[in-house]
Amino acid sequence: MLFRSRDWAFSELDLQKLNAGIYAGNLGSRRAFEKCGFSLEGTLRSEVVSRGERLDVWRMGLPRSLWRPTA
Repeated sequence: MLFRSRDWAFSELDLQKLNAGIYAGNLGSRRAFEKCGFSLEGTLRSEVVSRGERLDVWRMGLPRSLWRPTA
């Protein structure tokens, strides 16, 4: 599903870059985005509050220039 959404965003919406924010430490989500071509662009420290705790967020990005459509 992630591959289709990525391809649709670039081909149909003509976006130049996709960004995603995931909770730091969520390795499953990070791996899923990396499989789709995203790379880690940075860590936003204390970006969100969940259940009274401040959490870091990993910012993932994929510029159109690095996009390879799914065959």
